[in-house]
Amino acid sequence: MPEAPDYLIDVDGLHNLRAVERYSAAGGRMRPSRLYRSGAWELVTERGRAWLDANVRTVIDLRHPDEVNGAVSSRRGPPPAGLVAHSIFRADVSMAEFVSELNSLSGDGISSERYLDTLRSARRSASLVRWKSWQTNPTTPCS
Repeated sequence: MPEAPDYLIDVDGLHNLRAVERYSAAGGRMRPSRLYRSGAWELVTERGRAWLDANVRTVIDLRHPDEVNGAVSSRRGPPPAGLVAHSIFRADVSMAEFVSELNSLSGDGISSERYLDTLRSARRSASLVRWKSWQTNPTTPCS
């Protein structure tokens, strides 16, 4: 079995966790260990949750409500302490409708074009995260 890429952080039960610092940002790169991205948190184990508790203050869940609700049955424990549910998708557009629109743009399956269409489509049908709340309340953790 091939080894995981070196940019992935191995946290038990948390898929595809990586630090965002590897990506370029305006004026350089993100500060190390400030912002992470990952797959769904529902399968994180007790050991993985201990890592989250020690290293992450706020978890922002951007998934569609349908996706979050579908994952309820697979949860291994309570949500992370700092969970903020803020979908980037409009609640009045079901996940099935969104996927149907996406498929009409780029076909079924995974591809770079589909990924780009996902971003374009999400922008069209999304309520984007408003970072202003962190600007007006600087005591609210953002990492």
